[in-house]
Amino acid sequence: MKLFLTTLMITFSASLFAASGYDLTMEISVDGKVVSTAMIKVLEGQKATMTKKTMEEDSRTEKLTEITVVAREGQMSDHKGILLDIEIGHTNGQARSIVSKPQILVQNGKETLFETHEDGGKNKLSLKIVATRTTI
Repeated sequence: MKLFLTTLMITFSASLFAASGYDLTMEISVDGKVVSTAMIKVLEGQKATMTKKTMEEDSRTEKLTEITVVAREGQMSDHKGILLDIEIGHTNGQARSIVSKPQILVQNGKETLFETHEDGGKNKLSLKIVATRTTI
């Protein structure tokens, strides 16, 4: 009986500290070439960030591509799912620019592809993302 009560107490205590979150799998491609992938665990409503450093082709300047994602339960046009607030930006030296700030509703565990153009339309940036509900 003591063993049963101890096991029950441990299980109950562990469930008190569990939090809702998401497993995010992200893949960045530029002009069809995969440049970075990441798997991140994030609490609901918290920011997850993926960064990729590259060298500019025409100079020795380092370019930092940064993608931030905030995931939470949400709804768009009567469809429920995981709502992703995404910000895609670059830092080039001291200058920071935002390429895109989409809000996307995805289904649990389903791959979603978001594409945008950067640098005046000459480079196509693609982001594949899979968001899966989990307990952290």
